[in-house]
Amino acid sequence: MLIRSGEIIDGRELARERRLRKRPPGTDPATLLDRDLARGPGNLAAALGITRPQHDGLDLLAAPFIVETRHRVPAAIASGPRVGVAGIAGGPQFPWRFWIQGNKSVSAFKPERNAARA
Repeated sequence: MLIRSGEIIDGRELARERRLRKRPPGTDPATLLDRDLARGPGNLAAALGITRPQHDGLDLLAAPFIVETRHRVPAAIASGPRVGVAGIAGGPQFPWRFWIQGNKSVSAFKPERNAARA
């Protein structure tokens, strides 16, 4: 399983603090919206305090991590081309990007240069 973004439910202030460490000093915390705390793989890692030297290669669903899921079935799961993938693999022939329809924490789609168009 590849987790590329998430929605911070508990610990938003800690996630915001971690994310703000990567921004220029004096950045207004109000500019970092809740929906953007873990939007995208780098932001997700920063919000959760995951670092390459300490956590690279570890299973996110095993110790030392604690990941809890809410046991509810989403109303709709959408799919489309992957973000940042060029050529045919980034086009409509390969709808390998999945997300919960309407979730505001999902990164906006930006087609890669030279990706096939629908």
